[in-house]
Parts: sequence; C-alpha cells; structure tokens
Amino acid sequence: MDCLPHIHVAAIHAPSEVEYKTFTPGIGVLCRKSDFFGGVGVYSNSHGNRSFYASSGWQPIKVGPVAIGAFAGVVDGYRRGGGKFVPMAGLMASWGHIHVIAWPRADKESAAGAAISFTF
Repeated sequence: MDCLPHIHVAAIHAPSEVEYKTFTPGIGVLCRKSDFFGGVGVYSNSHGNRSFYASSGWQPIKVGPVAIGAFAGVVDGYRRGGGKFVPMAGLMASWGHIHVIAWPRADKESAAGAAISFTF
C-alpha cells in the first residue's frame, strides 16, 4: 500500500443562497492499493470551520491516465451535524497526483460542489 501526503486546496459550490468559502486548505494522508484508496485528514471547510474526515473508495474506471470512481466516509464541522460526524459520498477522479471530488447536495443547508487536492 502506498500512502502519500494529501494537500487540500479549494472547493467550488453550486449556486446557493449561502456564501461558501472557496479556499479550503488542509492536509491529510491518502493511501492506495490497486483501485482502492482511503484517507484521513483535516481542512478548513467552506464555512470556515475545521473539519476532520475519514473516507475510502474505489476507482475501477480508467480513461487514459484518469482513474474514476466513488468514495464514502464521514466528516465533522458542519452545521447540519451539530459538529458531529455526518456521512459524505461522491465521485473522485484522479490524474496522477491531482484529485477532484464531486458531491451532491446533502440537504437544504448544503450545496453540491467539487474540490481539488494534490498528493506528492
């Protein structure tokens, strides 16, 4: 299993009545074995709160150098969970050490979006 430092950079959200922060810096570790991956880390979320997360996923689809799949996990630091861990899920595409995740709107207090991160 290969584990690498994982740097979170930014998130973009679908139009919403809520104003979300775009710069969402953070750090974690992303581990891979074949098409499977898992990660843990901490970042400054789109509300400006600290969020811890743990997730895992599978990227079985390969389109040239891009691996595509899904992830699921838990995250804290959001109002809808009252600060407690809540579920998260979405899609993840990786091109080498560049990773983009996308997630659907979870409830009326959230927005769909995408985030970019890097491993090195």
